[in-house]
Amino acid sequence: MPNALYRRAGQWAFFALFVLAPPLDILRLDLNLGHFIFFGYDWTLGLDAFQRHEIEGDEAAFRLITRGFLPLLALFGSGAIIAWFYGRLYCG
Repeated sequence: MPNALYRRAGQWAFFALFVLAPPLDILRLDLNLGHFIFFGYDWTLGLDAFQRHEIEGDEAAFRLITRGFLPLLALFGSGAIIAWFYGRLYCG
């Protein structure tokens, strides 16, 4: 019986997160601005300065890796770990 209760609680928690994510600006893509908004803050790659020739290529590459690649890797990695351990709890 406790497994069914945990599963139902997980389903409701995920549904609440799904419903509340856009109004709380947890993560959304603003098409007018052209970038993501993450917890209410603009999430850009910071490459505008490179286009204005204010930074060099190595700084642009560092920004691309730290602001783009690493957060996505962390997101997908943590999602895979959660799905591996707790996927049956939600889907079961």
